[in-house]
Amino acid sequence: MVELTVNLDPIVGLRGLGRSQRPDPVAAVFAAEHAGASGVSISLREDKKQVGERDLRLLKDVVRGHFNVEIEPTQEMLKLMLELRPSSVTLVDVSGDAVKELDIAFDQEKIVNFVVLLREAQIEPRILIAPDLDQLRGAHRAGAVGVEVSTWSYVGAANAQSRSQERQKIIDALKVGQRLHLQLFATGGLDYQNVAPLASIDSLVGVKVGHSIIAKALTHGLERSVAEMVQLLRTS
Repeated sequence: MVELTVNLDPIVGLRGLGRSQRPDPVAAVFAAEHAGASGVSISLREDKKQVGERDLRLLKDVVRGHFNVEIEPTQEMLKLMLELRPSSVTLVDVSGDAVKELDIAFDQEKIVNFVVLLREAQIEPRILIAPDLDQLRGAHRAGAVGVEVSTWSYVGAANAQSRSQERQKIIDALKVGQRLHLQLFATGGLDYQNVAPLASIDSLVGVKVGHSIIAKALTHGLERSVAEMVQLLRTS
């Protein structure tokens, strides 16, 4: 079965809108893991406006499964990750409020250095990339343990034919990643309607889903929403 990681970013976004301590991402961890999620993920920005060090330390204490943190590859973020020691760290590009794929070729030496230090600290290094064969090979050369393949092009396809073509690009990328012995994950806009065709891909280890689960939870409840997503993955 493909594993589910619940992205907590929509929860901290709602908390920021309300300018309060609610909703609490720590409380969401218990519901998500109880419903069958393999772990949770959260994004840390350098300004720490949405997520602070206190949040990260509390999450590290309560997460029983896999704890993933998404960061930009900066020295400040690296230092904090080496102190915190989450299960895995995903290196991403951040443009404004958006998390984007990292172009490994743009700064490969820096990425390699980050990956080495993360591995020495026994933190699983991952890289968020486009479903591009050169990026897969670049991630492997950089020493990444896993890659998170962006699914935004698949999700945003204009019609069924285009979506099928985008799915095939992802399959081709995952085949290369599998030959390179990378752990393979998919993330970006996945929801209850589009996740099953990806979950049926044998080489895929897990998916990261956030917004659609939290949106459904507003009317259905978080535990029920996570359980429904887990069931979809289990039967795909």
